Order: sequence, then structure tokens, then C-alpha cells
Amino acid sequence: MVLGCIGNAYVIFLFSKHYNNACAIYLMCAASLNIIYLGLSVPFALYIYVHGDPSIHSIGLCKMRFYLFHVWGQISRYSIAIACIDRFALTNRNAKIRALSRPKIALIVVCSNIIFWHVFAMHIAIETTIENGRCGYFGLYSTINSIYVLIVNCFIPPITMTTFGYLAYRQMKQMQTRVQPSGTGSTTTVIHRKDRNLLAMLLGEVSVYVVTMSLYPAILLEGAVTSSMASQKSTERVQIENFISFISTFLIYMNTSASFYIYSAVSKTFREDFKGTIRTCWRWVTRQ
Repeated sequence: MVLGCIGNAYVIFLFSKHYNNACAIYLMCAASLNIIYLGLSVPFALYIYVHGDPSIHSIGLCKMRFYLFHVWGQISRYSIAIACIDRFALTNRNAKIRALSRPKIALIVVCSNIIFWHVFAMHIAIETTIENGRCGYFGLYSTINSIYVLIVNCFIPPITMTTFGYLAYRQMKQMQTRVQPSGTGSTTTVIHRKDRNLLAMLLGEVSVYVVTMSLYPAILLEGAVTSSMASQKSTERVQIENFISFISTFLIYMNTSASFYIYSAVSKTFREDFKGTIRTCWRWVTRQ
């Protein structure tokens, strides 16, 4: 939570200063939601482990806990997916498609993404309830929700990210190797260094997302299938399932915390900007 919030806060600070384009807006939106998600969900989870679940005593808290944490996570991961689409648009040869990669359009898309998930995920707030001293999903909706999560969490985002991320990378490589004849009136699309760095950072984040999300659909599908069976699970099997579920959830938390560290590992420019920020802060502290 600490490292993730600090890293995401710096991502917002740096992009707001030096990256005035659509992709940076999407990544800042994702970082902002990651801070909210980490700052509220991790302390709540730790409180549950130590003191028990307070949401079993309040139906409002029970519903808002599942609803808001899901919505915030969705806005963040779909912001990354939209950023991949933006890089695809920027590197496209079609001028009309390239025109979609503008800050004004990015602000509209970000607002639409936020509104959409608050409305579309309303079924979670409606169906979540308290039963037998537990807050969660029960009955038929438990199976339906598992299928829903598999589709909107585990299938659509990674497929969108990898598909458009690969297409953007391929188009950028083609633009670098393409030779434009002189005197023919043809135009060349110039991809600036910061845009190339953003694509590299974005592809690094997509890679980490796909890896950290790979375990979650397996345990989710296994739980949905076995919960519908009439046979009673043994205590040992329940413990194993809970342990694997905890590991998969931990990987998701790590994914929301890793943006700054992924960008630092992938981009030399990002590291140089970070070093420059540290030097500026040190000079300000020492008044040199």
C-alpha cells in the first residue's frame, strides 16, 4: 500500500508535468484509481484479518464494499486497455484514426469510463447481501457473478491490451523502417521520443498485468464449478482454495502497485526524469 501509493503519486506528478498527450491522461487516471483502491481496500482487508468483518453488521457497508472496490479496479484496468487503443490510434497511418489520440478526446473517454462502470456494475450493489453471518454473493447470482468477472476482468482487458499493444508496436516498427520518397507529396507521421517511451512503459505494464492476473481466473472458475456441486468440501480443500485465492488477490494488489517500478525498469527517460526530480527536491531542501 505504501510503495504503491507513493509510486502512483509520482506517476501522476511526472505525467502532469512532462507528458501532455492522451496516453498520459489515461495512465494518470489509472494511477489515481490505484491510489484510491490501495488506500481503502488494503487497510480494510487488514482490519478484517485482525478484527473480523464489520460489513456483516451493516448491509450498506456490505454492498458498498464489493461494489466500489470492483468499480475502482475496473476503471483502472480499463484505462490501461484504452491507453493501448490510444497508442494504436497514434501509430496508425489513417489520419482520421490518429486524430482520436488527442487530450480533449481522452478527457471525454475518461469521464465516460468512470460513469459507465459506476452504472454498469450496479448489479453488484443490488445483489450483494448478508447471509449466515457472511457478506457476499449467494445462490444463482454467485455463479452469474463468477462468469461476469471472468469476462470483464480476466478476458476482455488482457485480450484488448495485448492485441492493441502488439498492433501499436508493429505499426511503430513499420513507421521507423518505412522510407518515404521525396517529391511525391507524401506525408510522414513523426512519433516523438516521449510517445515511444510511453508505448514501452505501457507494454511493460500490460505484460505484468497478464502475468499477475493469470492465476485469478483459474481459482475463480474452480470455485464457481465446485460450489454448484452437491458434495461437501473437506476442511483441507477449503483451506487450499482459500490460500490460492489469497495469493491470486495479492498478485492483483501487486499489479495496482507496480506502475512506477515497471516504468522505471522499462524506460531510461523515466529514470532520468525521476533522478532529476530527486535532485530538484534535494536542492530545495538544502537551499542550494
